[in-house]
Amino acid sequence: IVHVDYIKRALLRISQKNYKGAFIDIGILKKAGVNWPVIGHAEGLIAYQQNNYDLAQTHLEKVLSKDPDYYPSQLLIGLTHFKKGNYQNAVQKLQMYLSVFPDAHQANFIYAASLLKLGRILDSIPILEKLDKSQPHDFRVLSLLGNAYIQNNQTEQGIQILHKVVELEPDIARSRLQLGAALLRDKSGLIVAQQELIKAIELDPELLQADLALYMSYMRNKDFLNAGKVALQLKQKQNKTTLGS
Repeated sequence: IVHVDYIKRALLRISQKNYKGAFIDIGILKKAGVNWPVIGHAEGLIAYQQNNYDLAQTHLEKVLSKDPDYYPSQLLIGLTHFKKGNYQNAVQKLQMYLSVFPDAHQANFIYAASLLKLGRILDSIPILEKLDKSQPHDFRVLSLLGNAYIQNNQTEQGIQILHKVVELEPDIARSRLQLGAALLRDKSGLIVAQQELIKAIELDPELLQADLALYMSYMRNKDFLNAGKVALQLKQKQNKTTLGS
């Protein structure tokens, strides 16, 4: 019972980002000879939250080597592979987890995101559509779904979704950039696209992709005066970035 209290407190401390306290509890348990999978999982969770994904993977693989069906570590190692850019591994690990918990929102979201990264657009869209139905105001799902539609040449549907994303989270620069870039595909949406890109730049001046997209939109419309202004602005930002690095 005492050991259970220690691991519960360790997990609570991890949720509070009190990693030093969590390590104290974990150390007491390990010194006492407790070797539950949750202990290694807790160590992996700390490493994951500290963005040390290699160490997280090491801890989680050790847990799963002893207990392949320890589901929390199955999920977390899938998320870890995604963070590391190992999208095929993320898909494999998350498939195992989703075979037991098919409706897990986070797992499905990262699974769909991994499929998109692998170019498996048609596989990702049904998953994202299902997530959107279950949680229709999740802007992250909508953003991914809009992007998937655009990649699948369902431009009109993608733009409609991306408009919803901007309505839900108007202060996220990347959402504005995503919508602006999608609108550039349609000449009739050029003015609105430029407005979205300008807003993106205002929200995040370091988002150079927005400057570049805006420059290209002006050049496409033969608005050389504004194109020159944006080009100068982009050059100044790039010089500043180079000097800062």
